Amino acid sequence: MTTIHRALPTGLAPADPDELLRLTLLLAHDERLPELLDLTSPERSWTRLEATDLMEVWLIGWPPGTATGWHDHQGSSGAFRVVHGALTEHTWDRGPRTRDLARGEGRSFAASHVHDVRNEGSTAAVSVHAYAPALRGMTRYAVAGGALVRQQVERAGQW
Repeated sequence: MTTIHRALPTGLAPADPDELLRLTLLLAHDERLPELLDLTSPERSWTRLEATDLMEVWLIGWPPGTATGWHDHQGSSGAFRVVHGALTEHTWDRGPRTRDLARGEGRSFAASHVHDVRNEGSTAAVSVHAYAPALRGMTRYAVAGGALVRQQVERAGQW
């Protein structure tokens, strides 16, 4: 007798922002994550935890006073969650806005999102970030004349 198995669906799609946020929640429970970073460095440090064409996951260490600078993710949706410490996300909606994120708190965003994430505290922070599809680049912005102005594009591999 022959058994016929249906093929699995093809054309998998990248995760949406809510799915990415749930993924960061699962990962943030791993207490070993901070051990993967050099939290004594005066600069931000990061390591890629996983990467496929559909998704990418990063772990980032934030010494006090460090920031990403204004940027987008060039067509990738994303989410991040604070594993240790606290971060402040600065966004732009007809002017600057801020959101404080404590340990365990997270945030998801669409592909068009522009932000500047900062450690404005006095202790190091650690966060886990997920993007879909995998990051291809980031556009950098500056604030000038009360607006965000595009400055440059960084391609994957330049960071």
